[in-house]
Amino acid sequence: MGLFIKPQKLSVGDTVATVSLSGGRAGDSDMVCRYAIGKQRLEQIFGLKVVEMPNSMKGTIKDIILKVLHEEGLTSLPVFSGVEFSHSNPMAVLPIGVDVEVDCDNKTITVLESGVC
Repeated sequence: MGLFIKPQKLSVGDTVATVSLSGGRAGDSDMVCRYAIGKQRLEQIFGLKVVEMPNSMKGTIKDIILKVLHEEGLTSLPVFSGVEFSHSNPMAVLPIGVDVEVDCDNKTITVLESGVC
């Protein structure tokens, strides 16, 4: 097992970095405002200097999804984007394994059966 190294306590004036190891989600249009609020709080409330690493603000989640679908030969697979459920606010819950009706014209998802067995 690796050795856990406890970091030193942060102090006013310390520099911290935002890091994205994958998609640079903080740069996506639906996340920019949330990111800005978080950064502002770190700076104003805790007095930290926040710097962005190059990939933090890339905003490429859509591009990554499309690339993976292309690589897997799934270019005709429907993909939902910008749907507010799961880790969002307000949090809407969609049950797994039930039939749903998706109406793209009216931008609605209707659950057609009970999500409880």
